[in-house]
Amino acid sequence: MHWSSSGSFNGQRTKDHTSKNNPHLPISISPDKRHVLLSQRRHNPADPFSDDESLSSVPSPSSPRRGRIFSASGDRRKLPLILMSFVILGMASIYISREAVKNTAVQVQIMEQMQLRVGNKVRDTAKELYAMQREADALMKLIQPEEPSNGFANSVKSFRAMHDMKVLETKVTKEKAQVSQLIQKIQSTSLVEVRKKYGHDPIEVEMELLFPDGADGPTHFIIELAPAELLPHTVLTFLDMVSSGLLNGCSFILNAHHAIKAAPIPFDGSSAVAKAEAFTKAGLNGVVFREYSHFYPHKKNTVGFAVDGSPAFYINTADNEDIHDDEPCFGVITSGFDTIKRLDEMPTRNNIWLVKKVGIKRAWIVERGHSKR
Repeated sequence: MHWSSSGSFNGQRTKDHTSKNNPHLPISISPDKRHVLLSQRRHNPADPFSDDESLSSVPSPSSPRRGRIFSASGDRRKLPLILMSFVILGMASIYISREAVKNTAVQVQIMEQMQLRVGNKVRDTAKELYAMQREADALMKLIQPEEPSNGFANSVKSFRAMHDMKVLETKVTKEKAQVSQLIQKIQSTSLVEVRKKYGHDPIEVEMELLFPDGADGPTHFIIELAPAELLPHTVLTFLDMVSSGLLNGCSFILNAHHAIKAAPIPFDGSSAVAKAEAFTKAGLNGVVFREYSHFYPHKKNTVGFAVDGSPAFYINTADNEDIHDDEPCFGVITSGFDTIKRLDEMPTRNNIWLVKKVGIKRAWIVERGHSKR
C-alpha cells in the first residue's frame, strides 16, 4: 500500500481490511460516479431528501454552475444588507448636515458677540479720546504766555503743563493705535459675515413705500450695495437691519440739503421708543464707527448713514460730497427713480420736515437674478 505524490491512494488494502470484509470502512467513489449517483437521487421522487444542485456542497465539475455554493439563498441575503447600507448612509448624511448647520450657526453667533464686544470697546475708546482731547485743549491754554509780572511762577506752570501734554500725547497715540486695531478686526469679521450670510457682490435691497395720499403711482426702488471689501461693517449693518425686518414700518421724515432721511419712527403712529429699543436689542442701533471710502463718494442717488450714529439713513438727491464727506456711503439706487422723484416732491414744512411721513412698507434682499415682490 502506497500513496502517490499527489496524495491519492494507488494501492490495494489487504483482504482483511477490504470493504467487503469490513462494512464500516468508507467506500471510495470517484467524482464522476458521485455526480451520477447524485443525479439519480435528484430524479428519484421517492426520496424526499434528494440533493439539489443549488444546495450541494460538492457541485459537479461539468456543471455550468460550478463553484456557486448557496447562490440562491446568498442573493436573497444580499438584498436586505444593501438596503440597510443605504439607510445607514442616509442617516449619516442627515446627521452630518445637521451638525454642519449647527456649527455654522454657532460660529455666526460667536462672531456677532465678538463684534458687539469690539464695538463697545471702540465706543469707549472714542469717548476716552474725546475726553483727552478736551484735556489737551485745556493744557494748551496753560502753556500760552502770560503777563511777565510773575515770570518764575509762570515758567514753572508752563513746564508742568508741557510735561502733562507730552504724557497725554503718548496716551492718545496708544489709544489711537488700539482703535485702529479694533476697527480692522471689526472690518475683517464683518466681511466674513457678509459672505456667509448674504453671498458675494453685487447684493441688492428693494424697498416698497407707503405714500400718505394713497394715490396710484410708483412705490418701489432698488439699492445696490457697495462692494463689501470697501465698507464691510457698514454693508453688514444695513443688511442685518433689512434681513431682521427692523426697517419695515419705519418712515422718511425730512427732505433737506438734497437728502431725504429715513428714521426708526413708526409710520403707523405706534411707539417710537419701542421701535428704537428693537434696534438696540438687536445690536443694530447704528454703525460702530464712521467707515468711509473715497472710492464710493456721496454722489446723486447714493445712500448713506446719518452722522449721528443712529440707524437713520438718507438718499442723496444731488452730489453731496462736500457736505457728507466722511459719512458712510454704502449703496446706490439702480432702479425706481420715478419713486425717488415722487418722494422728493412730497410737501415739506420749513423746507425740512415732511408734512406727512412716507412709510417703508417693507424692505428685503433681492434674490439673485430677479426681484421678489
